[in-house]
Amino acid sequence: MSEEVQTTVAEEQQTPTQSATTPEVTPARFIDSLAEDVRSEPSLQNIQDVDQLAKGYVHAQRMVGADKIPLPNKHATDEDWNQFYSRLGRPDTPEAYEVQYNPPAEGYEPTNLPGFQDAAFKAGLNSNQAQELLNWYSGLETQALETNEAASEIHRTTAEQDLRQDWGLAYDKKLSEANGVFEKFFGGDMAQVTLEDGSLLGNNPQFIRALTNLAANFSEDTITADQTSSGAMTPQEAQSEISKLTAPGTAYWDKLHPNHSRAVEEVFALRQMAHPDLAEQSNT
Repeated sequence: MSEEVQTTVAEEQQTPTQSATTPEVTPARFIDSLAEDVRSEPSLQNIQDVDQLAKGYVHAQRMVGADKIPLPNKHATDEDWNQFYSRLGRPDTPEAYEVQYNPPAEGYEPTNLPGFQDAAFKAGLNSNQAQELLNWYSGLETQALETNEAASEIHRTTAEQDLRQDWGLAYDKKLSEANGVFEKFFGGDMAQVTLEDGSLLGNNPQFIRALTNLAANFSEDTITADQTSSGAMTPQEAQSEISKLTAPGTAYWDKLHPNHSRAVEEVFALRQMAHPDLAEQSNT
């Protein structure tokens, strides 16, 4: 009996026991341990554990901590703002700006530039920002200058056409008279005075006519043969002289009069002055 028991025990010891299969346990993800409202954050999807998270945080602090410039709040003092602008690159003084002004024309003097450096300093600009603003201002002045020059040229051309139509062949003479009065009684810079319509005073036809009227008051009111032959008469003056020379009973109508030929020649010349357009056509 005891031998059977011993034999059975020995057999059980020699027979290997079959253990039950243990199910494989999947380790919990780091992100699953976080609060539900941050689990979907894209920047956290690749974080495997707390150690990796800590390393990333330390690296981020090293990158931005030393160079971070705090923005002054509504309670900031002028000193706070001055320190902020200085850290952004503003020079220590307005005179220290390294900027270059490009004038739109040679010898052009800007009217609003002297206070530019002070304004840039007050606004907290660095030299690069100030230069960009100055370039914009110069471009604006160039555009305005070109527009004014184009408008002035249009006014000058229109005034010349108006006066040529009025004075005819006497244009050069009348203009010379106007220039003589202007140089005698006015300063040279007055010709560049800009009027309300954008034209220059020196190109204004009404002003030029007024100068010729002044010139007429300083000279004798006579018409000489030299003036007639030179064509220095306006159409109105020429027509008035024609009326005098062709009046009834004058030498113009009397072929036997010793001055008949001369009168006919003068009337012919005067008619060319009275109608300068026809005279120019006959010469072409």
